[in-house]
Amino acid sequence: MKERRGWNTVRAALVGLTLAALAAVLLLVRNQGAAQGAPDPPPEAVTPAIDGAGGAFPIEGAALSTERRWVVFDVAEGADGDEPPPGLGHAARLLNVYAAHGVAPARVRLTLVVHGEATAAVLDDGAHRRRAGGANPHDGLVRRLEANGVRVQVCGQALRHRGFSTDGVLDEVDVVASAMTALIDEQRAGAALLTY
Repeated sequence: MKERRGWNTVRAALVGLTLAALAAVLLLVRNQGAAQGAPDPPPEAVTPAIDGAGGAFPIEGAALSTERRWVVFDVAEGADGDEPPPGLGHAARLLNVYAAHGVAPARVRLTLVVHGEATAAVLDDGAHRRRAGGANPHDGLVRRLEANGVRVQVCGQALRHRGFSTDGVLDEVDVVASAMTALIDEQRAGAALLTY
């Protein structure tokens, strides 16, 4: 019995020493982290070209060609509530990335070909109200893109398929015969294709 009590005392002492050693190691690690400083908070995204949309992070020393570029976006994915369709947001981000790295939006020839679920994003307020009961929350973004030289086109087939009139499209948007033919034409002429 005496031996058992002695062993329990030794075991309790070993557990106590182990816990104390572990606590010391954790404290040391925490103090070293504090001495090195907390990680910097993520930088704020900037919107130098398209204000309020498509925030971009300037990357110091990143390689970026300053050659004139030509891009066509296939914009088919629809909007999520008041968020713009991803293609519109990514188009804004593309221009903001370039602008954040010193490339003016005028150096980017950008065409958006809108169809599918994204079609409603280019309707004027009257047509959008008839469809969704409220003003088009994306018309301001479409106008800011267009003001920065972006050509926005909408598929005539998608308009008809979804029961929209070509008269219900924002003034800044061109109606094309089809998204397919517009995307073919842009790529044949040399545009890089991005799909959203």
